[in-house]
Amino acid sequence: MRPNRYLLRMLSTLATLFVLVSPSASAKNIDYSFISGQEVFDALSQESWIVQGYLLGVTDALKHNEDPTLCFEIPLQPDADRVMQSAFLDYWASGEIPSSGIEAITTMMQAKFPCTSKVENN
Repeated sequence: MRPNRYLLRMLSTLATLFVLVSPSASAKNIDYSFISGQEVFDALSQESWIVQGYLLGVTDALKHNEDPTLCFEIPLQPDADRVMQSAFLDYWASGEIPSSGIEAITTMMQAKFPCTSKVENN
């Protein structure tokens, strides 16, 4: 029985794609669930989309927290993500960044975007 050339070509192509797309053993894997403040700073400095999403997710989650000590306002503008990213980088450019990424984000948000009204924090 002679092998089907189309099938062999397809399997060869899939094998090549698998090798090219799979992560290499030497690639550094970063666990973003336990990201430090310095890692947030470094990744935002390199415009990491993953950490931009992390920044937005943390601020959105904490914004709806009932703890009054976590009060801050998220900028209401189309480029709020870029504004917050720049604010984070500016705020921590010359300061000691907390070891916790969440603490670094919260501290920056409270300093750069403090609550300006006594309205419910939502």
